[in-house]
Amino acid sequence: LDTMNMKMKNSRGFTLIEFIIASAIVAIIMASVVTLFRDFFIANTNLGESFLSQREAEELMDETIHEVREAAPSDLGAYPLEIADITSFAFYSNIDGDSSRERVHYFVDGTDLKRSVVEPGGVPLSYSTTTGATESLRTVLRDVVAGQQLPMFSYRSGFSTTTVPDTLPIDQIRLVIIRFTIDRDPQVLPQATTIFGLANLRNLKQY
Repeated sequence: LDTMNMKMKNSRGFTLIEFIIASAIVAIIMASVVTLFRDFFIANTNLGESFLSQREAEELMDETIHEVREAAPSDLGAYPLEIADITSFAFYSNIDGDSSRERVHYFVDGTDLKRSVVEPGGVPLSYSTTTGATESLRTVLRDVVAGQQLPMFSYRSGFSTTTVPDTLPIDQIRLVIIRFTIDRDPQVLPQATTIFGLANLRNLKQY
């Protein structure tokens, strides 16, 4: 009888251990499945947002190239280009089809690319917002990456030159190379996307 009781106790103890092990295995599997679905959802969301950002960048690139190509002297006679830096580019161009040329300024602010458009106004005519001009400022692209190693704007005096942008005088610029690099999250896929564009300054040939 003692031997039978001992066997029953051992049987019950072994069953409990099996239950604990099985529960732990099920918990691990469920945690893995939850993690897998979470990572898949995050990756799928990031991929969709990346495609959306890429399409926005492509549309913005087309618009920017058109504006830059038409750069011309301001309504006050100022040189067509005002600022030519790696993360900041300002020029004069008639972007809305009216009788005046606006001052257009693209610049990087943190991880945002912003565009300032100043419509000249006032008497006498001015591009200053304190004397009658009006400014429209908005963010046109988010999650951008730009800097010394990855310039958003670079400049050449022609298609065949290799002049370093930092040493090229602004009055010698004839070609603007534009790079919109977008990276929503450097820690996860997809990787950064870069949209390239070239804008030939048509109206600067006479300078």
